[in-house]
Amino acid sequence: MSNGGNLKGSKELLKQARSSARPWTSKFWERMTHRYDEDFPKVELTPELLWELACMYFEGEKEDQVDKNDFIRSGEKAGELIVIPVTRPFSWTSLDLFLISQGIKCSIREIKENRDNRFPEYVSVISEISQIISQQKFDGAAAGSYNPQLIIRDLGLAEKVDANVKTEQPLFTDLPPAPQEEDLL
Repeated sequence: MSNGGNLKGSKELLKQARSSARPWTSKFWERMTHRYDEDFPKVELTPELLWELACMYFEGEKEDQVDKNDFIRSGEKAGELIVIPVTRPFSWTSLDLFLISQGIKCSIREIKENRDNRFPEYVSVISEISQIISQQKFDGAAAGSYNPQLIIRDLGLAEKVDANVKTEQPLFTDLPPAPQEEDLL
């Protein structure tokens, strides 16, 4: 993967990506095979192109909402089912599918993991994208748009609680006896 890339191909790719709203969601399994198909046009990824495509992905996800079913909790209509439009949570997997649909051959996971320091020029872009994805998920969970438990687990923020009880620990043996009713009067 070089830093140069095909600038003309990149501009055409950006023009095509802007005109298509969320093309990576339908039949994603078919799009995954394109990564390995020799006839599928490939675009050389640069850090600048990755950032621009990531921004387009973020905009597309903000515009394409999903429906969340919820119940009215109080008032005359309590218990009635309502549909609330919610922005999709950003994810590395969806970003990768978007990049595939745009002709990017390299997996975002490879770039993100950066094994053997193969992609040092992408470190700052990946860091920015990671912060945006994490912040959007956290904000959505805090606002109640997304399931907080799923997002907490996904972000690695799960609270670690030690629920082990030691058997030698005495339970309530050192408490004074409860006062009798006549003692209280």
